[in-house]
Amino acid sequence: MNCDHDGLAAKAVIEGVSASDPAAVREMLDPITEGDAVTRSAVDAAVSDTSKLLATAETRVELVENAYEDALAAADPVAGVPIVGHRLDGFGSRLSAVESRVATLRLDVPADVLEAPQVAYDLATELRDVATTAQAVAVTADDLSSDLDRFESWLARPSQRYGEFAEDVDLVAESLDGINAAADALPDTPDEPATRWADLTMQAAVLSLLVADLDAELAGLRTLAESADEPLRDDLRDRLDRVRRRVVDVESTLSGMVVPSWRDRYAADLDAFEAELATFGPPVEWGAVERTLAAHRPVDPAV
Repeated sequence: MNCDHDGLAAKAVIEGVSASDPAAVREMLDPITEGDAVTRSAVDAAVSDTSKLLATAETRVELVENAYEDALAAADPVAGVPIVGHRLDGFGSRLSAVESRVATLRLDVPADVLEAPQVAYDLATELRDVATTAQAVAVTADDLSSDLDRFESWLARPSQRYGEFAEDVDLVAESLDGINAAADALPDTPDEPATRWADLTMQAAVLSLLVADLDAELAGLRTLAESADEPLRDDLRDRLDRVRRRVVDVESTLSGMVVPSWRDRYAADLDAFEAELATFGPPVEWGAVERTLAAHRPVDPAV
């Protein structure tokens, strides 16, 4: 065997573990091998590199914990406003998730790593998994830190709050444009017009919920403005009302163009979707709404 006195031949590891792909096993062993053997120096180097990644992840989590505490302090005077409390709750959940992930990361090097093929392979697998998770934790923590910074800026700057709200209203308007265009094309849809109609009806219902959520957001913006004795940007209500009327119009259009066979085919699906959608209320958890739509819609969103 091609190995030193302190090594374990990679070939022996490959032959000693239960795996259907020897090449994959050999690739997994690369970080802890020198030449054709798993060696103590290679193991130590790989453990050191992985430990650095783990330490970086732990540091990033500590930094985001500090950022979260800063955000809590900044938001304290208005934490009772629902749109503020909802954001804080979301940040808290994200922080707990990243803390839980980093807490599970451990590095243990068995004493018999150079003696037992399965142990060597398991260590290589553990090192890869810890490194991958540590890097993901660091990225997630950085993203959360950035979002917390933006939140503090959002708290401090009314212009940012109003600008983001206006952007959300514009996104609803853009979505309505797409639904209207697709609805206009329904009579010429070559395949399954009923399926496309049901999908558009579900999308329109989601936009109606989004408008309700924006209503609650605007009420919160008004409360924040009043608490600071500042004027609320006066065009926001009109912009939202225009979009609300457009949502009502598109829902009416879709309802009016349905033929009995369309309704018969998708009535149960639509009723189930609408019943589940009715369980959501402002402030809405949009990730859950998106999952609900994906579970019920009858066609691929890309179609």
